[in-house]
Amino acid sequence: MDSMLGNPNKFKGEWSSVMRCIAVFVGINHASAKISFDSNLQLCLVLGILGLGLWWLFDRSPTGLGLGLITASVATLITQILVAFDLFG
Repeated sequence: MDSMLGNPNKFKGEWSSVMRCIAVFVGINHASAKISFDSNLQLCLVLGILGLGLWWLFDRSPTGLGLGLITASVATLITQILVAFDLFG
């Protein structure tokens, strides 16, 4: 997608980099479930900073940042709808 927009990615798309990114994401997800935070705001700030760090380490493209923000927003909206209609397990 970066090359279609005329903004080629500086990083090579090696599988080892993809696997490291997935491992870091799973680690952040696991840590957010196991560590107790004082408030939801603190949890959101920590996850936001870690998400930006993950983007910075593995992508650094404006397209990747935009796609990540859109994906996070849509996933949050869907989760809120499921919770509002009591469909979330």
